[in-house]
Amino acid sequence: MVEEEDGGKSYAVVGRSFFSPQLGDTGHLGDGIEYWNGYYQSLRPTQMGLSLTVDISARAFYEPVLVSDFVATYCNVRDLSRPLSDQDRIKVKKALKMVKVELIHSEDVKRHKISAGGKLH
Repeated sequence: MVEEEDGGKSYAVVGRSFFSPQLGDTGHLGDGIEYWNGYYQSLRPTQMGLSLTVDISARAFYEPVLVSDFVATYCNVRDLSRPLSDQDRIKVKKALKMVKVELIHSEDVKRHKISAGGKLH
């Protein structure tokens, strides 16, 4: 489908749905999370031929911020130069599990996924 081909380039694709802030209103859900509108699409064979289903959808996404800013907001911490409490560290570890991040501190931008153990892959 044309939308799916274009969707991979300019939209966040999740399963059979695609989302973008340009597809409608976005909203803050708190704790560094926002929602985007999108569309669900499905093409299936039936006895009468092909059936195309298109429906509206919404999904939560992390706001595009620095990880340090996310941690400060999520844990309501003002001074990140001090270590996080064990409770906050576990909370952040669970919140960022399997989240894709970009390392931008060097000239080459590198994309990684945070694993269950908190390591980048």
